[in-house]
Amino acid sequence: MSRGWAWVLGLVAVAACGRHADQEAELGRAIARWRAAGAHDYDVVQQVSCFCGFPTPDSVLVLVRQDTIASATDASTGQPIASMFAGFYYDVEELFDLVQSAIDRDASRLDVQYQAVLGYPTAIDIDFAPGIADDEIRVQVFRLTVPGR
Repeated sequence: MSRGWAWVLGLVAVAACGRHADQEAELGRAIARWRAAGAHDYDVVQQVSCFCGFPTPDSVLVLVRQDTIASATDASTGQPIASMFAGFYYDVEELFDLVQSAIDRDASRLDVQYQAVLGYPTAIDIDFAPGIADDEIRVQVFRLTVPGR
């Protein structure tokens, strides 16, 4: 490879590494706020939009106890989410992991909004690769409550 092409490829690699640097720093600050809050039991209403191969309810109530998802129910009907689909819903740490995964995979689009005080993601919109159909995922957190607070 000529020296000129090696230089160009090096610039492209450096630019790609830095593309999500601000988002990674923001993620770190959000995680710090969340962990400082010390919430291990909470209820979160969320919607996951993806091409997951199953119909998703408009919103799902996820109960988290001791940092583990205890249940997931359709927020409008109260019906339990089938266990085979429950893995498509997230606790807060898993939402952070989803954002970190998009950063690590250098997603072509990553838009995240965080709750100002507690730091949990309120909206995540990811397109991992622009030329690949159906790899997008969107998560909206409508409400998060911590029992007893």
